[in-house]
Amino acid sequence: MQRSNKVSINTEDGTSTLYIKELKEVYHSRKGALTESQFVYINEGLKYWSKGSSNAICRVLELGYGTGLIAFLTYLNSLEINKQIDYTSLEAYPISITQLKELNYDQFLKEKNS
Repeated sequence: MQRSNKVSINTEDGTSTLYIKELKEVYHSRKGALTESQFVYINEGLKYWSKGSSNAICRVLELGYGTGLIAFLTYLNSLEINKQIDYTSLEAYPISITQLKELNYDQFLKEKNS
């Protein structure tokens, strides 16, 4: 997809996600990009796995890197749970650095944790 096909939109939790006008498709829930990613992939995925795991390595295959929010949250949480994570992600239509910066996830998480 060309850069012009994707626009940044705000979600209800204050975080941004991308919207593809032609497909009427959002990258994350309109209820909240961070809320959805934290609940589905971190709380019900990574943290659930880590409770039942001793010294195992967590291997993640993500089909559709999207905005990178889930990879970023996985990294931050891997420090908290002190587990090694081998993370592989595939993306057919990567976003540009400009689009990534517009999402401002790092700043939002910094403010939320202050």
